[in-house]
Amino acid sequence: MEREEHFPRWWTNVECDSIHETAAEWFARMQEPALSLEETAAWQTWLHSDPRHIQAYQRIEEVWTAARRIEDRGDHSRLSYDFNIPIGEWLERRVARRRALWWGMTSAVAAVVLSVAVWLVFAPRGLRIETRVGQHRTVSLADGSQVEVGGATVIRVRFNDALRRVELTRGEALFTVAKDPTRPFQVGVDQATVTAVGTAFNIRRVSQKVEVAVIEGNVKITDANAAVSVPLAAGEQTVVVKSRIGTATRTASPATVTAWTSGRLSFDQESLQDAVDVVNRYAAKPIVVEDASVGQLQITGAVRSDNIGAWIRSLENAFGLMAVETADHIELRRNAQ
Repeated sequence: MEREEHFPRWWTNVECDSIHETAAEWFARMQEPALSLEETAAWQTWLHSDPRHIQAYQRIEEVWTAARRIEDRGDHSRLSYDFNIPIGEWLERRVARRRALWWGMTSAVAAVVLSVAVWLVFAPRGLRIETRVGQHRTVSLADGSQVEVGGATVIRVRFNDALRRVELTRGEALFTVAKDPTRPFQVGVDQATVTAVGTAFNIRRVSQKVEVAVIEGNVKITDANAAVSVPLAAGEQTVVVKSRIGTATRTASPATVTAWTSGRLSFDQESLQDAVDVVNRYAAKPIVVEDASVGQLQITGAVRSDNIGAWIRSLENAFGLMAVETADHIELRRNAQ
């Protein structure tokens, strides 16, 4: 009779274990060379808020080290996982094929399997993408899609066999979606969902609204109750405010919509408050608008994300404003003179 493998319970269900998932996310973030003091402090706070957090993080470190040792020996096949099936099913298949080989190597196999769970955090499945203020990242997803992420943006990716689901909870992103008619690509934003099969579109969350612009192909925007659905074609855009989807209008140009990816933030008849909210995702020091009347000023133009000071000076000249800099922010107020 064949012997049964006895693997530690904590990793057999790791793909459903939120503590290990969060630990893996923190592990990924701690590898970044430009980690801020605030992020380091937040990591320490999370780590020491629960003994299980320390245990989970230590396991991630041990597993990653073990997996790297295996990789260094040239045995890359043990890390082979194409993300097309659930990790549990993948594990069962490997156990069935390599039962004899795995016996006596339980710890090494556990390390490899958990390293796959860690990899999910770095890239394709179960991924959380978060950028700092001023940071720009391009991430390739498991299905071949690509997402360009702007500053101070948070995205959550959840793929399964039937659906590709992404949640954009903050900031701006440009999605270039790989075609897969059997698995729609959905982006959840506030109380609406943007659905595409294969296309390119940009989504920006600012203040209380969501701006959606299609660069290539077609998308469909559906409200939270699936009662209203608005189609958008290439060159069209709309705004979603608290689940209310506006009508489709023409974009200024695809180049204007995606200009932020090259450091140029463009605005077309937008309120100063909304523009400031966007610029603050790139500003070294946050900009604060003095009052609602100043925030309602309409602006059109562009600002380089690496030269925000020049934009502030142009606002002073154009609208008679005064920028007052304090230790932690820059306040825009009406010039009393």
